[in-house]
Amino acid sequence: MQDRQFVFAPFRLDPVSQQLWRGEDLVPLRPKLFAVLRRLLEHAGRLVTREELRAAVWPSTVVSESVLRGTIRELRNALEDDATAARFIETVPHRGYRFVASVTTMQLARAQPPPGRQSVLQGAPRPQDPILIGRDAELARLQEWLERAIQGTRQVVLVTGEPGIGKTTVVDAFLASAANMDEVWTARGQCVEHYGSGEAYLPVLEALGQLCRQPDGEQVVALLSRYAPTWLAQMPGLIGDAELEMVQRRVQGATRERMLRELAEAVEALTAATTLVLVLEDLHWSDYSTLDLVSVLAQRRSPARLFLLGTYRPADVIVSGHPLKGMKQELRVHEQCEELPLRVLTDVEVCQYLAVRFPRQQLPPELGQAIYRSTEGNPLFMVNVVDYWLSQKVLVETAGHWQLTARLEDAAAGVPESLRQMIEKQLERLTAEERRMLEAAGVAGVEFSTAAVAAGLSETAERVEEWCEGLAAQGRFLLAGGMDVLADGTATGRYGFIHGLYQQVLYERLAPARRARLHHRIGEWGEEGFSARVKDPAAELAMHFERGQDHPRAIRYLTQAADNAMRRQAPHEAVVLLGRSLTLLKDLPDSADRAQHELALLVAIGAPLLMTKGYAAEDVERTYARARELCRQVGESPQLLPALAGLFRFYFVRADFQTARALAEQVLRLAEHTRDPLVFLVAHSLLGALFLSLGEFAAGREHLEKGIALYDPREHRFMASLYGDDPGVTCHCFAAMSLWLLGYPDQALTNVQTALTVAKETGSPYCETFALDFVTWIHVLRREEHAAQASIRALMRIATEQEFQFLLADSRVLHGWTLAAQGLEAEGLEEVHPAIAAYEATGAVMSRPAHLMLLAKVYGKAGKTEEGLAALAGARAAVDQAGERTYEAELHRLQGELALERSHRTGRKRQVATGAAAEAEACFQKAIEVARRQRARSLELRAVMGLSRLWQQQGKRRQAHQMLGEIYGCFTEGFDTPDLREAQTLLAELA
Repeated sequence: MQDRQFVFAPFRLDPVSQQLWRGEDLVPLRPKLFAVLRRLLEHAGRLVTREELRAAVWPSTVVSESVLRGTIRELRNALEDDATAARFIETVPHRGYRFVASVTTMQLARAQPPPGRQSVLQGAPRPQDPILIGRDAELARLQEWLERAIQGTRQVVLVTGEPGIGKTTVVDAFLASAANMDEVWTARGQCVEHYGSGEAYLPVLEALGQLCRQPDGEQVVALLSRYAPTWLAQMPGLIGDAELEMVQRRVQGATRERMLRELAEAVEALTAATTLVLVLEDLHWSDYSTLDLVSVLAQRRSPARLFLLGTYRPADVIVSGHPLKGMKQELRVHEQCEELPLRVLTDVEVCQYLAVRFPRQQLPPELGQAIYRSTEGNPLFMVNVVDYWLSQKVLVETAGHWQLTARLEDAAAGVPESLRQMIEKQLERLTAEERRMLEAAGVAGVEFSTAAVAAGLSETAERVEEWCEGLAAQGRFLLAGGMDVLADGTATGRYGFIHGLYQQVLYERLAPARRARLHHRIGEWGEEGFSARVKDPAAELAMHFERGQDHPRAIRYLTQAADNAMRRQAPHEAVVLLGRSLTLLKDLPDSADRAQHELALLVAIGAPLLMTKGYAAEDVERTYARARELCRQVGESPQLLPALAGLFRFYFVRADFQTARALAEQVLRLAEHTRDPLVFLVAHSLLGALFLSLGEFAAGREHLEKGIALYDPREHRFMASLYGDDPGVTCHCFAAMSLWLLGYPDQALTNVQTALTVAKETGSPYCETFALDFVTWIHVLRREEHAAQASIRALMRIATEQEFQFLLADSRVLHGWTLAAQGLEAEGLEEVHPAIAAYEATGAVMSRPAHLMLLAKVYGKAGKTEEGLAALAGARAAVDQAGERTYEAELHRLQGELALERSHRTGRKRQVATGAAAEAEACFQKAIEVARRQRARSLELRAVMGLSRLWQQQGKRRQAHQMLGEIYGCFTEGFDTPDLREAQTLLAELA
């Protein structure tokens, strides 16, 4: 039968494409519904028992009677069949079902491609399809944007409006139209409201999982395996254990940038020949990572048949300060996003709704006006008012005609003043059992498993499914949403509220004590066997236990959710989740266990804080200072090392080198006490960086090379997630700086390239960005502006995507120098000034002399010598104040160069020029003195060249040649760098 279609007028079913057609219209069916219908058609005319259906459609799943009944009910709705007068599916009581319509088969014609693809996200049809009024223009615009996407121009559209305005209804209508188009795939993900931050990428993972489970979904799985294995690894239920293990090996060390890039490339591969409509609902509840992905997909320039459609409530975004507002504004500025605000209905459109809902009726024309005045044109409120009047017998049908049974003024006076009050009225008409069940469902969520509700009520799943099935069949409060399969293989019904407002009203009407009990019971149910959906349940379980007043469990799952966030390279979410854990911890009794738990949480939150806020943020100091204090309280603890290292980084970047040195020496003493190589590694990395900043380059190099010798990438890879950066990367980076200063420019470049390789192997985007920052600095010091520009592009891209503000600001300072070095002095100045301000806004003080040094160089390139000299004065003051002496010699040399440049530009009398020469010579001599004391040969060479050129003009060629020859002879490498090439040329001139 694989090559034949089943025809039962007016339908035909295609087993190969797994599609059901009514004439030329595609009828959306979920895969399980299709499988049931196909089984019945294959055995048309005979009884198909319940056991036979379960074995054929759910071979490894325990399926309850209610789930089976719900599936048949959904199928009947799709076929417009009636159980009481069956045209297609007949129920044989207590035994099974029989397909009773006449069925013929016909050979499939495969010359043409399948007519289209259905959305697998369509739930069971409502008993009455929503009536869409007043949205023709909006649907036309959506269709226009879809046509652009089909042509290969990616589209990002945000549908906005207040609750009840009809966002979901418009999206549903649009998707129903798109499902009938050739080669259009649709996927839908739902953002979920959490108390705090939710799981990273949750709605995207949900949509991807649904794509993979649809007919032909194996193509999507194969595509993810090829292009986006980091995402496939997040959805273990889609592949076998062997393949999962292989994928997990492939994605070890995956970065956030890699995850974003992989999915962007996978989407482009998927949409090479097929259009993808990706719907993300309720973005006002989205996590930061999902917004980052939306931004990346919107900003990619390569062609893609992608239509990303999001919905959100503007008021919620404004009140909560959600980052969606900033993302939308940024995309709109660059014309990478469209917004489609939905308006309220007009009074004319309300009357049109009544005409459609009650066709061929002569209702009073004032009725629409009365409803409009009561609802102010809110579509959901309007529908509820009509339903309310029907239930109250204000509108009744007599002999085929609808009429009012009360005066219009009296009927309008009885309408509740708000939609929430209207929902309360509707609840009053339910039985006590139905209200009790819906209240528990409101605790479970906008979408819920009947098993979760049953657990909350301590009821049987069968009973809850009967209640849900009954309400959904009447179109009251709930919609059927298919099935969930629990961890033990049991299938359970899944339902959702018709609108989120219903869930909110039900939740808010609960007494706090009952609400807490329900949350706790549902949380316990989730622990035992949560649904095998795409969602990772950690954040959801944390929410249930927190609201259920079980704070120890809430903290456990918040910590797990934060760990998930860090694995997905989402440090912002991790900070929020761990911060919530620390808040809850305060409510627990003071004890040794609580202190240990707090210490672990503080160390865990330290790394993402460093990444997102910068080393010098006050939150970083408070976190690690508290961790150190707890270490003193609890006694010997392995958490002391990351606490001391975190505090060192804070004071180091704040340029409080005295405090930083005391902390580094404490770590060294700890290493000598424990004889632990790991502690020695951290101690050497800290001391090496410190000595470099103090101008003790040889001592710094010695410590850093000891650290490099102790570092094992396989053994120490975990340190990036615990410390924020990686000691191996740190050692190689600072060693590179020391080597360049000491006169080994080639070894410096080799070390920093090794640092970048190690950083990529750690899988930490922060480590990679950190290494790229040093790669750029080495190219700047070697005066390789084009190479610096290449590394800076990668650096700025990752730092911007990850919002690493500290490293981003430093990269922008370097970017300004590269622009000026390539002749774009004005652009360089425009970049450097705000970049220095942004850097110091993070609390950082260290590197101020270096940044002002680069600013002075840019000023010099621009011919603004006075401004350059002022920048150098500020840099020298910073050196004297903090003791940061890395570029002390270079500051004196630059002052000499700018003094000469100022003299040349003014063109004044001879004594002024002579005075400038004397000033410059004194600056060069001071630079040489400092460089020799620091053994900084690279800086000494530059200062000597400056003095040699001055002496050359003054006729002191022999002295200049001798001095330059001596320092040039000290070099053993780097002869292709600009400094050494110029020194060689100058030596030849002086000879």
